[in-house]
Amino acid sequence: MIYDKSIAEILAGNRGYLVVSVDAGTRETFYKVKGVDAFDRVCDTLRRYSDKSEKAIYLKYIFLPGVNDNKAEVDSFFALATDVKAARVIISSDKPNPHLVNSHVISMAEYFLSKAKEYAIVCETYSNVIENALKLYNPD
Repeated sequence: MIYDKSIAEILAGNRGYLVVSVDAGTRETFYKVKGVDAFDRVCDTLRRYSDKSEKAIYLKYIFLPGVNDNKAEVDSFFALATDVKAARVIISSDKPNPHLVNSHVISMAEYFLSKAKEYAIVCETYSNVIENALKLYNPD
């Protein structure tokens, strides 16, 4: 949420990248997931960082069944990803609760991957459950 000049300098010098687990595409869902009304501030901070270095931002999306597992949320997440010129997106499931991944979450993960391909954004999976269900994604 907080812009830090030293991080901006690292990004500007192409000496690193920033991974942010946004897990939402809208302010309302961000609040449900994170418990804080800071979506606009996070987005503004990400834009400021992206101004320092294109492709230095990685955005993570953890699927939470019944919270952010819908097309509208994924579409809004990708609007943010393109806005901040994300170098890659990361898809995951809730690590402590992998049993929450069901057929709906898998279909939404497939949709997520199709959006990554549509926008030509590299996508990684950080979930054995999702990865096994989808068979590793490669944007090539």
